[in-house]
Order: sequence, then structure tokens, then C-alpha cells
Amino acid sequence: MKRHNLLLPVFKLPLLLTLCLLTITSCTESPRAFLQLPSYIGESAVFQRDEPIIITGFTTPNTTVTGTLGSVNASTQSDNTGSFSLKFKALEVQKGLMLSVSTRDTALYFSDINIGDVWLASGQSNMEWLLKATNGAQAMIQKTDLPDIRFFDTPKDMEFSPTDTLRKKASWIKGNDKEGIAEVSAVAFYFAEKLHTETDVPIGIIISSWGGTRAESWQSSKSIEQIEYLKERLELIPKGHTVDELNIKNQTHFKTLMDAVYQADIGFKEQWYLPQADLSDWKSLHVPGYWEDQIEDYKDFDGSMWYRRKFDLKPSFTGQDIRMWLSQIDDHDQVWINGAFIGETFEKEAWTNYLIPAELLKPQGNEIVIRVFDIGGKGGLTGLENYFDFFPDNDKSVRGKLNGTWLVKAGSKYTHNQGEEVIRETITPNSYPTLLFNTMIHPFKKVAFKGVIWYQGESNVEHAYRYRKVFPALIEDWRTFFERPELPFYFVQLANFGALTDLPKPSAWAELRAAQTMTLSLPFTGMASAIDLGDADDIHPRNKKDVGYRLAMHALKNQYGYDELITDGPIYEQHQVTGNKIVVTFNNAEGLQTSNGKAPAEFAIASAEGDFVWAQAKVEGHKVILESSEVPEPVHVRYAWSDAPIVNLFNAAGLPAYPFRTDDRPPYSCCLED
Repeated sequence: MKRHNLLLPVFKLPLLLTLCLLTITSCTESPRAFLQLPSYIGESAVFQRDEPIIITGFTTPNTTVTGTLGSVNASTQSDNTGSFSLKFKALEVQKGLMLSVSTRDTALYFSDINIGDVWLASGQSNMEWLLKATNGAQAMIQKTDLPDIRFFDTPKDMEFSPTDTLRKKASWIKGNDKEGIAEVSAVAFYFAEKLHTETDVPIGIIISSWGGTRAESWQSSKSIEQIEYLKERLELIPKGHTVDELNIKNQTHFKTLMDAVYQADIGFKEQWYLPQADLSDWKSLHVPGYWEDQIEDYKDFDGSMWYRRKFDLKPSFTGQDIRMWLSQIDDHDQVWINGAFIGETFEKEAWTNYLIPAELLKPQGNEIVIRVFDIGGKGGLTGLENYFDFFPDNDKSVRGKLNGTWLVKAGSKYTHNQGEEVIRETITPNSYPTLLFNTMIHPFKKVAFKGVIWYQGESNVEHAYRYRKVFPALIEDWRTFFERPELPFYFVQLANFGALTDLPKPSAWAELRAAQTMTLSLPFTGMASAIDLGDADDIHPRNKKDVGYRLAMHALKNQYGYDELITDGPIYEQHQVTGNKIVVTFNNAEGLQTSNGKAPAEFAIASAEGDFVWAQAKVEGHKVILESSEVPEPVHVRYAWSDAPIVNLFNAAGLPAYPFRTDDRPPYSCCLED
């Protein structure tokens, strides 16, 4: 370029080129600024009213960042790493605002922003459960036209250490997007729909849930360090790897071990998966259960254990593909039906099911063979009695059962020096504490929430007594993390699920419900009981509308001024022994009655040392009077103390009485010392 070209009159040049000519050094040496925002800051987002609104992001280090939200401006400077927090003043309810975030030469624009109330919805599969798969879903989806309720579904992710931003993309879904809302959490939808309908306030729900996950996966390392038995697991978290890196390493290494370890099995050589296999030395055990707990010869056995049993089809199943559930397997499984290989699940404690083609089945005498490979601790077909069953795909109205007696035989023994690390370290959300907090809660640190709704606990039932510590610790952990000591936290008490009982007996599900009730001692908490909304045959009850509405009632009363609402069912206050009777007094018992006009069900009483027996019960005012000819000197009482109680005791608001017990006998589940 010739030098005199620079002397052209600048008024004839485009403005940007003119500026470059006048400041040629800065134009040639300053690269275009990088600008990135987390995906929950996007089109149709909702921000919390009456709280400062903080927009976090990344750009070029030491760069000025400006923003406009409606008519409000803000400015900040990125730090040496490029991180920035742009803070807008608190705003009242507004709709349809424009948000812009800019650096010197880069700008991002987002329209249709609402200022309202933002709630965080978290937990496991019953929180994750989609609207489209619930009772009355299609009618609700078709009639819903609520653009001011909005949902952000956090992508599933896990990591060993906290991340500052979401690593996967997602976008906000509006309540008038019929295809979109079909795919959001049903509990979150009904909660938002009820709040907005009653208050007309724009509602945004950030959903962060993952089916089958334990509470400790959602806690921070600081919280876990305060719980001794979880602290031990925290110390085992691999150092120097990400989850993806370790999984890739494990998968690569595992391929070299498959032939030498996992597939080296006398059962393969002798074809134990075939119906004609010799069964003369196979042993019997009960499923579900661990083989170590049932067979002395296998007390310390790790490796492959072969399971088998026969089953018949019900007449209505003939000619149909069959969905077969095998509950949870510890650790990994391979499955054959009538000698044909069906599939395998290589993931510890995964909820396992397979689709069996109709052509592989016969009316009677079908044989299922399962090879379970356990690499440490106890092993077997575990999980829940009701989740060993089979039925025509998508029709559970009639089911065949697979729990009960099976035959087993040990195959190849596994020693830990054969690659324990590789198999054990296939990472799932429950492999270590904190994995989901790090990626699905931590990135929202600067987000202001109105409160939290939570539906989780099923995956902690195995250690239900420990939930007395774990769950309150999680709530306090989140309040500390979000720097909101009074953050409202409303949760769902587990629904009735599992086998019905003829006699009162211990129940891990009841223990976990008791732990949830005890958590109400924390301030600013509330519990929505689902003890009357479950399905004894399905851990995912389809009535999510009442669950969402019951959670919303707590929020309406405590955050929106609906003081007259009754949010709780009858809750045990005290009991007195009067001769051969026990008199139980309830709080929240206005209009105490039974839903079917019969005597109250699910009450059991016991003497000081005797067994519990069912009691005769009658309602008198706010009290229930209990007695039994089998217990002339009653001392203790339990109510709805089983996996799947059929309850009928309600108050005038139509809310069920909470399960309780008055005794302190050792619980069903483990770990009293924790």
C-alpha cells in the first residue's frame, strides 16, 4: 500500500475504517473480544424480582462489559481470567424486556425476558418425571396457554470438582409451547402453573434433577466432610482426572481385560446359559438379595454368579413383546432368554430392564439366565421386590412376577489385582458424593431463587436412617452456598410403594419418611406428603398434579401471603395410655375424618417389649382412640409404618396424616452409629 493513500479525506470513508485509520495501532493489535454467557441467560429467561440480578460470564481478560436490562444499565470489568459479574439493581415484576451484554466490539441480545419468581426444582426420577407421562397429561398440555411460566431443564452432567458454568447447552421453554412443556418435569410444571394462576406473577423454574441419584450426589464437599461415613467416600475421589478422562482411560484399559477376566468364565465354556444345562449342583436363594447373605459357600465370593429360573406367560401376553424389569444389579449383568442373548448392562446398581421379542417366548416353561459379575463387596440381584416383573410393553395392567426363588451357581472367581480399578471406576452419579452438585448446582451460585422444591429419597432408602443426617445437611449446605440462610425449601415425602403387608413389620421406606418428617425441625421448610398418591406397583406414580399443587400450597402460604391455606395433614402431637387404650392427639386436625367412612386404618400398637399388632381405631375430635385385645397394656403406637400403607385418615383440607412411630426400637435400616 502506498503511503499517500492514507491522506484521503476521512469523511469519505466508512466510520469503522476511519476510526481504524486514526487509531491504527489499536485496530491491528487488539483482537475481537470473546464473550460467553451461561445458557440459562438466554431468550425468554426469568430473573428473580426484588433481588439484584447478576449476569455472570467470560470474556477477554481485563475488558469492560456493559449491559442493559429494559431501561436499567450496568457495567463491570472482567478479571485476569476473563470472568465477570454484571450486577443490575433489583427490579419489580416486568415482562417482555430486552437484555443486552456487550464488550467493546461484541454484543449479545436476548428478548422476552421476564422479571418474576425463580424456583429451583431438584431431586431424582420423580422430580424428573415428564409431564407427558402423567395422568391427564394430554388434556392439560392441550389447554395450557401460559407463556409466563417458563422452564429451564439443566443438562445432565457430573464432575469431580465444581464448575463455574454449565458445560452443556439448554434453553428456556415457555408454558405455551405445547411440545416443550410435554418434556418438562411434571411436578415442576404443576407447581409453576398453580403459583402463576393464583398470583399472576411470572414464574421461572430451573430444573436440575437426575433419576436414581442419592442425596449425597447433590451436596458440596464442605457438607460431605461433616458426615463421617460419606467423608470416606469423598477421600476416594480420583485426583488429576476429569470424569470423561477417567471413563475413557477405564474403557480403553478394560478392553484389554475383557478376554482375560470378564469373559473368562467356565459358565461360557460349559454354556450354562442354555436351557439344557446341568442343574444338579446349583443352589437356591431368594431374589432380591445378596448371595453373601444367603449362601455360606459364597460368603466372600467376587466374580461371576449365574442365576436362572423358569417363568410362564399369562394368556393375555401371548404374541406380544415383553418388557422385563430386573430391578438393580450389583454390579453388572448379561441376560439370556431360552438360550438367546438379550443384552447386558455394565453399570453398578443401574435400574435394569430389557425388551424381549415375542418370537423368543413360549406360553410356558420360559427360562431366564442372568450372569451377574461382582467386583467387590456384596453382589447379586438386588433392589425392590416389585421391580422383578414382566408385562406387555407399555401395559402394566397385568404383570408376571420374577421375585422369589432362583437357582445360582458360581462361575469364575475374580481377584482384585485383575483390574478392580478399571471396573469399579466406571463413573455414575452415585459413584462418589458431590458429582452432581459440582455441575448442576454450583454453576447457579449467582442466581437468586425464591425457593427450592425437592423430590428425592428413593435411592437413599437402603440407608434410610442415615437420611436423618444427610437430608438436613443438604438443605443447610444449599442455604450456605447460595448465601440465603432463610431459603425456603419444600420437599415431597415419599409415596406409598412396595408390597402390601398382612402384619406390621419393619420398613425402610417408613424410616426414610420419618427422617423427612424430622427435617421439618429446620426453619423455612415444608413437606408435601404423597403417602396417599402412590402406586404400590410403580415407584413412579403418575399423579404428579396433586404433588405439585401440595408443594405450591406451602409457597402460596409462606411466600405469597395466602395465610388461610392449610398446607399440612394431621401430624402426631402426643399420646396417652388410658387403661388398655392409647389416645393419640394430632395437630392440623381440623375436621379429622376418614376418606371412606370406615375406621382409621394402618394403626399398630405394642406393649413395652411385645410385637406390634393392628389396632382397632376410632376418631374423636382431634384424637384417635386405639386398642387391641392382643395388647392389654399398650405402650407404643405406629401409623402407616410400612412401604405401601393404604391410608384413610385426613383433615378437612383433604391432606393425609403423616406416618409416625412413638417407639425407639432399632430401625430396619443400617448404621445407627452414624
